[in-house]
Amino acid sequence: MVDNAPSCLEADVSRELRGEKVLWADTPGEWAYGRRYWKNTLIGIPFTAFAVFWTLGASGQLEAFRSKEPAPAFFQLWGLMFVAIGVGMLLSPLLAGVKAGRVYYVLTEKRALIFEKLLTTKITAIHRDALRGFERVSYDGKAGDIVFRRTVTGYGKGRREQVVGFLGLTSYAEAEAALYGLLDSNRS
Repeated sequence: MVDNAPSCLEADVSRELRGEKVLWADTPGEWAYGRRYWKNTLIGIPFTAFAVFWTLGASGQLEAFRSKEPAPAFFQLWGLMFVAIGVGMLLSPLLAGVKAGRVYYVLTEKRALIFEKLLTTKITAIHRDALRGFERVSYDGKAGDIVFRRTVTGYGKGRREQVVGFLGLTSYAEAEAALYGLLDSNRS
């Protein structure tokens, strides 16, 4: 059995593995996992600043708008919604870091497993035959991601990329070595 699984996932991991031989297992690093969300924070700074300015203006709290009558409560609440979205954008790397404590990666002799526990448990399993090609993204030489697949949906500004893999590893070398060992055993 795997000893370093997060306590919220221990039962799910043991139930899912059912005696499979574990080659490697780890959790993502909090800051390494949140690294992908720093762009959201940079966009969130002007977004939040404008939302706060607009909301204060609509409520009549800014000196430039004091002579005017405050906007109806609907506009003030509308502005608060955008402030909340902006704060969410600013905090997205921290929230991802919290989520990292509820993610667990396992590589067995049969498959790669990604366990995620938020409100429900999501288990992504990738059979070893589908692991033939993977991408390694390295940060500072030691930390990085091992990406099994990228799925792009939408066009233009609505374009979204979903990345599936072992993301936010503090040391990818052990995971990569275990993957190569698994792939070499497939050839035999």
